[in-house]
Amino acid sequence: MTTESTPTKPSSARGRPRSESVGEAIRLAARQILASEGYDALTFEAVAARAGVAKSTVYRRYPDRIALVVDVGNSIADLQLDRDTGSLRRDLIVALVHTSVVFDDGLTAAMLAAIVGQMAHDPALAQAIRGTVMARRIAVMEQIFRRAIERGEVPADIDWWVHSQRLVGPLFMRALLTREPIGATLIEQLVDLELKSIGITG
Repeated sequence: MTTESTPTKPSSARGRPRSESVGEAIRLAARQILASEGYDALTFEAVAARAGVAKSTVYRRYPDRIALVVDVGNSIADLQLDRDTGSLRRDLIVALVHTSVVFDDGLTAAMLAAIVGQMAHDPALAQAIRGTVMARRIAVMEQIFRRAIERGEVPADIDWWVHSQRLVGPLFMRALLTREPIGATLIEQLVDLELKSIGITG
C-alpha cells in the first residue's frame, strides 16, 4: 500500500488506452470488498485478486487507496440524474427518485456505510469524499434550485443548501441506517413538505 495523502483523481494514463472493462472490474471489486469486509480490508492486493488483474494494474491507475475510493464514489455519483422538467417540484422528484434507486442497491448501501464510517476518523478520506463525490451531488441540487430561481418559482435569496439537506437527509438515513424502503410516494411527500415550507403549494 502506498502512502495515503489527499488525492482527487486517478493518475493519468500513458501509452495504450486503458480497458474500460478493467476499470469496471476494479471498481466492482472495491465496492464488494468495502461492502462485505470494510475499509481496512480494501488493499490493492485484495482488489487485484478479486478483479482478476495484476496488482501493478491497480497501482498504475491509483496513487493510493483514497484515490480508488473516490473513483468508486464518483462512478456512483455520476448516476445521479438531473433533468430540467420545467418545474422545481418535478425536477426534485426526478433527481431524488433516481438517487433512491442507486441507494436501494444493497451493495451500494453497504459500501456507502463503510465509507461514511471510515470518514468519521480519517480526515484525508473525509476531505477527498466531500470535495469530489459529495460535491457532485450538491452541484445537482444547486442547479435544480438555480433553475427555479431563474423561472421565478422561488426567491433569489433562498437557502437552497438547507432545503437540499432536508430533502436528501431522509434518503441517507433510510439507505444507511434503517434500511427502510424509500419509494416514489415518500419522495413526493418529502418534496411537497419542503415546497410548502418555502411557500409553494399545489
